Amino acid sequence: MMRFNRLTSRNLLIAAHDVMMTALALFAAFYLRFEGSEQFVDRVPSLLRLLPYFLVFSVLVSYFFNLTTTKWRFFSLPDALNILRVASVLALTLMVLDYILVAPTFRGTFFLGKVTIVQF
Repeated sequence: MMRFNRLTSRNLLIAAHDVMMTALALFAAFYLRFEGSEQFVDRVPSLLRLLPYFLVFSVLVSYFFNLTTTKWRFFSLPDALNILRVASVLALTLMVLDYILVAPTFRGTFFLGKVTIVQF
């Protein structure tokens, strides 16, 4: 892991890109999960309250797994494994938050929905 004082503007640009893509992916996943119905519209305000905390957490996870500090000149197998690790940690975090912390107190239902697989 690289020290914070050695981060360059390129690393900050990579982190900003990761944050934007994480937010876009989360909204896209919610839209696909709830098929753009009333349930999606009802959950957007809660998602917007949760989003800043989740994005900060995603930056920390990306930094921990060296996604923001690699050179990104060429894509390699270790880079792919780091992306898989970050995606897995973020997905598991959302699942744990939904099933353990949110579900019993959030309007008596799951925030992400009990079925989390997108079906076509």
